Amino acid sequence: MALPAKAQTKYTYQDYLQFPEDFRCELIEGEIYMMTPSPFVKHQALVRNLAGIFYREREKLRAKGCDFFVAPLDVVLDEHNVVQPDLFIVCGPLEEHSHIFQVPLVIFEVLSKNTAFKDIEIKRKLYERFQVKEYILIFPDLEIVQHYTLTENSTYGEPKIYNWENTLKLHSLEIEIPLKELFERGST
Repeated sequence: MALPAKAQTKYTYQDYLQFPEDFRCELIEGEIYMMTPSPFVKHQALVRNLAGIFYREREKLRAKGCDFFVAPLDVVLDEHNVVQPDLFIVCGPLEEHSHIFQVPLVIFEVLSKNTAFKDIEIKRKLYERFQVKEYILIFPDLEIVQHYTLTENSTYGEPKIYNWENTLKLHSLEIEIPLKELFERGST
C-alpha cells in the first residue's frame, strides 16, 4: 500500500483522499495516526448504547438544528486535521454526500488500550484548539467518563469524572445521559 511521498511536510485532506480505501487513519496536525483494528464488543456496545440514547433524544437535537453520527465518518476540522470520533454531534446544515466540514459541538471517544494516549492527550488538545464545546472520554473497563467543557477563557478546565451511578449532563444541548444506561451490557 503506497502512500504519497512526503519529505518533511504535513499531509493534507487532499492527500488523505488519495490514500487506499483500506488504509484506516486520521490526520492530526498533518501527521498520520493509524486507526486500530476493529474495536472489541464492549467498545461497540458502548457506542451502540450511546447512539440509542441520542436516537431517543433526536427531537431535542433536531429542535436545536443538530444531529449525531457514529464512526466511521470523517470530520474535517481543517486542511491538516481529519478525525473519526466514535460519536459526535454537529449543528447546522450538512451536505449529505460529503464528509463533515465543521467543528462538532460534542465529541465522544471510547478509549481502548491502543487509543488512550491519543484520545486523552493529542485529541483533547486538538479539540480544545478547535473549540469543541464538550469532549467526553469513556473508559470501558473502569465504567467512568471524563467530561471536558470549554471554560470562559476557551480552554478545557479540569474534567468532571462520573461513574455508572451518575447522570452526565450535556450543557450545550440540555440533554442528560444516565450512565447506567450507557454502561448497560444487554447481550454483551
